[in-house]
Amino acid sequence: MKSPISRYAERKLDDRPDNSRGVTSVTITLLPPPPPEPALPTTTGSRMTRVLALLQAEPERQWRAREIAEILGDVTLVATYRQLARWTERGLMKRVRTGRYAATPPTAPPLHHKRTR
Repeated sequence: MKSPISRYAERKLDDRPDNSRGVTSVTITLLPPPPPEPALPTTTGSRMTRVLALLQAEPERQWRAREIAEILGDVTLVATYRQLARWTERGLMKRVRTGRYAATPPTAPPLHHKRTR
């Protein structure tokens, strides 16, 4: 059975014209470029050293695993997840939440107790 009323019969009042209209002017707004991504301090060294240097460059930032993999450029996202998980377990960095990593805060050296006689 066909419906006697089309679902598209009424047009909502959304300020769009009912008929096509020609474009008479165009406004272009230029936005400032996004801040540059931090470069890795060195291209030499192990992948772990490069990632730790990247995290320490901006210690407050929560890095996505995808961002880290893109900056490294030589490993897949799955491999990056595995490596970050291993390094997190070793305490080299911290996992803030799922897929987000940050530098571990620097720890103060332990205080040495003076022996008293």
